[in-house]
Amino acid sequence: MKSAEEIMNILEAFDLTGLLRDAAGLAGCSHHTVARYVAGREQGRLVPGAPAGRPGVIDEFLPELEELVERSKGKIRADVAHEKITAMGYAGSGRTTRRAVAGLKAAWHAGRRRVHLPRVAEPEMRAQYGFGGGPRIGGAAAILFCLWLAWSRFRVVLPLLDKSQPSVFAAADAALRRIGGIPAYLLTGNERTVTAEHVAGIPVRNAFAAESGRYYGLTAATCVPYDPKQTDDGTTTLYLPGEEITSTNGILSVWEARRPVIIATVLSSGSAGGCNRQHGSGARRVSVNLVDRPLYLDRIEPFIDAPVVKVLTGLRRSGKSRLLELVVQRLRGRGIPQERIVHLNFDSLELASIASARALHAHLAARLRSQGRVYVLLDEIQEVSEWERLVNSLVAEGRADVYITGSNSRLLSGELATYIAGRYVSIEVWPLSFGEYLAFGAAYSSRDVSRTGEEFARFLRYGGFPGVHVVSLEEADARSMITDIYRSALVRDVLTRHAIRDADMFERVAAFAIDNVGNPFSARRVAEFMRSQRRTIRHETVLNYLSALTGAFLISRVPRYDIRGRALLASDEKHYLGDHGIVHALFGYSDRRLPGVLENIVWLELRRRGYDVTVGKVGPTEVDFVARRREDALYVQVAVTIAASAQTRLREYAPLEAIADNHPKYVLTLDPLAGDSSGGIHHLPVHDFLLSDTY
Repeated sequence: MKSAEEIMNILEAFDLTGLLRDAAGLAGCSHHTVARYVAGREQGRLVPGAPAGRPGVIDEFLPELEELVERSKGKIRADVAHEKITAMGYAGSGRTTRRAVAGLKAAWHAGRRRVHLPRVAEPEMRAQYGFGGGPRIGGAAAILFCLWLAWSRFRVVLPLLDKSQPSVFAAADAALRRIGGIPAYLLTGNERTVTAEHVAGIPVRNAFAAESGRYYGLTAATCVPYDPKQTDDGTTTLYLPGEEITSTNGILSVWEARRPVIIATVLSSGSAGGCNRQHGSGARRVSVNLVDRPLYLDRIEPFIDAPVVKVLTGLRRSGKSRLLELVVQRLRGRGIPQERIVHLNFDSLELASIASARALHAHLAARLRSQGRVYVLLDEIQEVSEWERLVNSLVAEGRADVYITGSNSRLLSGELATYIAGRYVSIEVWPLSFGEYLAFGAAYSSRDVSRTGEEFARFLRYGGFPGVHVVSLEEADARSMITDIYRSALVRDVLTRHAIRDADMFERVAAFAIDNVGNPFSARRVAEFMRSQRRTIRHETVLNYLSALTGAFLISRVPRYDIRGRALLASDEKHYLGDHGIVHALFGYSDRRLPGVLENIVWLELRRRGYDVTVGKVGPTEVDFVARRREDALYVQVAVTIAASAQTRLREYAPLEAIADNHPKYVLTLDPLAGDSSGGIHHLPVHDFLLSDTY
């Protein structure tokens, strides 16, 4: 008898091929077995020939029992319920009644169990902001707006000229963009920000605050005010746990502290007199210069002016928005004037009024009437309702060259393919490669990035999210930022979109997949592990959770490939992460996870270069990666070291030696003296492989 997972693999193989013998070849069984299970599915049975469930004696009385439980609010005794249904004609035993009543009472209480919010705020659950006195800017006293996340080591401080609502929410918009996520609650000590008035003692919500909350998907609420404080010497101080920002005689000084503060400027849209100048005389501004990412730009450039929509997809915070800015630079380099380039970012509060395709089309109409082709770059386009119709219209009219980015899980839904099928090209954007990481290090730090061995050790721990490498961070601060990015993607791209109700179980499954990066596992193994933790979950639910994580690019499923049989195998797949830094951010550094993390780095590099990657099977042995790109192929083994023993070297070399073709073969390790070649197999340090121009 096949297990439920084997039956699922057989049915999936049949759905893919539509042929009994082809499905049997994929699933590794007889075509007669495939036919039997397909016929069983059509009969509505998972196991063909299994007897249908026999109706119980008490089944017809369950509605009456459910009503009794409901009317008694889950308190009725089983013996009382037994007497009542016996009077109705029930002829079963009291034991059966007790079991049925216990199940109905448990279901009743489970649906009405009170849910308590945690007393300690979780990361990304709540953000709070306050104000403090700042320096004098252009003769006017500045106000320091400060926003921080619960448990976060980062603070965003922005100078304002006033505390009007437009200025405050413009500052909140800029701060949330720098944080890179949306919390569930935005807390303030000023009740007037969220309450317009009180009617009969009942607070009436401020319409502007409520509308802004709906736009961002958060709730604005009040809390006990704590900051700012006024010192005895007249110096205005904004106090934060771990650091102070003070202003004396118009000079802003940031005291050295253990927690970093990000100082930036924001344009105050509500300042007196409609001031349009940039506030920068007293603040230390973080300057972010764009670093070229030719790997993606070289893929985009051939499609410039082509009648296709350029769609940038990928993991959240992997640099899609910055790529659009680099595309604008390329367009300007081609001599295209700025007035023919429309670059809109719908994360900005300034574009909150453009919430529909019609409103956006009206906004673009004047620019589209200009002479020559107009280049339209739409960032976070999913914030506009029915955006697919607009994109389809722009492409059909032929007057615009369109580029879009946004939440990957939404952009890859079926609507886009329906409206512009065959007229878009999708480009996956991944976090920084090791080569791009070195470029960022040269641009944003004073480190000597020519020491590639030392830099690779740092890259191994910090990962490749661009935001981590534009400022100099300690490892603990980098881990905090990566954790925030991960939780933001988890909440916004998975939990919310897929309406997953059991968030705790989902996070446990996600943590299991991350902790087992590079290790083959099945949904049944995850379910059994949860059972050992006294948690129950069906393996079908595990499959759904893993599919949702894959849709958000948090993990990717890598199938196994029989090199000799030239067929994909439907069992014991591996999973790798969209960025290896997530492993260390969640679990810390561990030698046990190092082999899987190294595999993850190499897998990401192969995917960036356009290879389709599988795990190879050669008889009883395994090749870590079989990478194919059109007619090219290469085989890669990844290990921490092969210098420990001859047995370790044999284990890594034997699968490659058993492959009887002449495609390139590599063994990648951290061994400092790696670099030899024997029998057509190249032994290289991992970082040298990552920096190679060709393979």
